[in-house]
Amino acid sequence: MAFDTSPVWGVADLSEAKSERFTSPASLDLVHRLRRVSDCVLVGKGTVERDNCTLTVRRVPLTKDRPHHPTRVVLDPALTLLNTSSEQRKFEIFHDGLATLVYYSPSSVSIEMIKNITKEKNSERIWNEKVTLVAITELPQGASSTVGSKRYISPKQIVQDLTKRGLRHIMVEGGE
Repeated sequence: MAFDTSPVWGVADLSEAKSERFTSPASLDLVHRLRRVSDCVLVGKGTVERDNCTLTVRRVPLTKDRPHHPTRVVLDPALTLLNTSSEQRKFEIFHDGLATLVYYSPSSVSIEMIKNITKEKNSERIWNEKVTLVAITELPQGASSTVGSKRYISPKQIVQDLTKRGLRHIMVEGGE
């Protein structure tokens, strides 16, 4: 676990200035060893937007037992990262040819947006064929899908879907 020097304990630097790395090389190696043994690495859309992360194993070698990078999982309830009106072409996670699941809420996305995103995917101009969109409709009983302007999707249903896909060891990295 890594924390920055922010006066708010445990919160990453969200200032406009470029954030500096605050973990040691040994800690970074540990993160990559954890990725290597994980079935998937899960982040929110904010982490992709801020860090342009790849979530791959880079600092340690892959092994014979686990010769593949973990599946990347992105929570993006309104599909803002893949919306054709955004600058999604800059996000490496959608271009490197590795498996990526993007969970979204169908109540937050118009049918027209899904058609546009699918058309762009089929033309391979925006993202690779290993990016899979997964609609999550069930919310925890009594919960609202929105709080203020933020939209939320069911963690329980995401875990159930990942389990059905054979992805049991989930590493949660990043926040928002």
